[in-house]
Order: sequence, then C-alpha cells, then structure tokens
Amino acid sequence: MNNPVEVYNAADEVQASLIVGMLQQNGIRAQVIGGILNAALGELPASSVSPRVWVNDSDETAARQLIETWQLQRTSEQPVTQLPGWTCPRCGTDIELGFDVCWKCLYNPAAC
Repeated sequence: MNNPVEVYNAADEVQASLIVGMLQQNGIRAQVIGGILNAALGELPASSVSPRVWVNDSDETAARQLIETWQLQRTSEQPVTQLPGWTCPRCGTDIELGFDVCWKCLYNPAAC
C-alpha cells in the first residue's frame, strides 16, 4: 500500500472487517492494522491495540465518504417494531404472530 492513511478506528475486528469489505466492494484497497491478532505478534497488550482501517492516501476522501454514509445509515435505522398477532375469538387471549393455536384454550382456527 503506497502512502497509507488511517480512515477509521473500529470498535472491534468484526466492525473493521465490515468496513474493509465495504471499501473493497467500492474499489478501494483497504486493510486492518491492529487488533487482537496483531497484538499477539508483538509485546503490546491486546486491550491497547484497537483495529484501524487504512487506505491509500489517494483513496482517503472516497473512503471517508463511504464510511460516513455507512454510519448515517446505521444510526438512522428504525428499531424493529413488534408485528401484530391475533386475538383468540374463544377466550380473548392475545396471541403472538406466528402461533396458529391459542396457548390458553388450545383454540385452533384451522381446525374449525
């Protein structure tokens, strides 16, 4: 890698690998430096070496833009809401979506 520059300090190696994969899919050569595996090669404790993503300096702007877009998408995702289920017509118990039989009275709408 010519003239490497750090573009991202990851929380863990999984996140660093995710970023590297995203950058590579967009034509940017990237690599992870640091983390537990790299710490094992030296004398630094694993906790002091966080994984960092590095790219060529010529790709720095594009890499930072992609990472920023990824971060915005990640923070703007709405939490998954609970899907509605159904109410047993026999006993009135609320049943979660995915269950076909009432857990309380064993009413089975498919059997009727």
